[in-house]
Amino acid sequence: MRKMNPFLSLFLASCLFFISHSQTTSNTSFEHHCLPDQSHTLLQLRQEFVQKRLHSDDWYDYYDLNDYYNGSYPKMKSWKADSDCCSWDGVTCDPENGHVVGLNLTNSWLNGRLNSNSTLFSLRHLHKLNLALNNFSSSTIPSQFGHLFAW
Repeated sequence: MRKMNPFLSLFLASCLFFISHSQTTSNTSFEHHCLPDQSHTLLQLRQEFVQKRLHSDDWYDYYDLNDYYNGSYPKMKSWKADSDCCSWDGVTCDPENGHVVGLNLTNSWLNGRLNSNSTLFSLRHLHKLNLALNNFSSSTIPSQFGHLFAW
């Protein structure tokens, strides 16, 4: 049986080291956290709505646990100023730059009006938005929605 050339062994070990090191650094170098202005905007958006269930009678308390497991819970309630908004429920960020690109606030117990001056329209990089199954008090759809996804 032939022995492996020591230079070839050293070369292969070096290649493996550089390949594994470059993959590790490339993954972490593009990891961005939520930008401060994006976090501030989302926290302002949270203040625009009351978060309560549409039915708050005691009779319905039996269904609370079932609602939670079916995705009905106040997602914005967990949003805290001292944490990265990219990890908040319903928030999706661009991993390359930290901009908020998606909001999924489906069935989040939001109650209130969608106003044309909502801070929602300050999220200029938003590509996906889902506000279904909330109570916006018969709000008319603000014309700003037409500009929200325009590039």
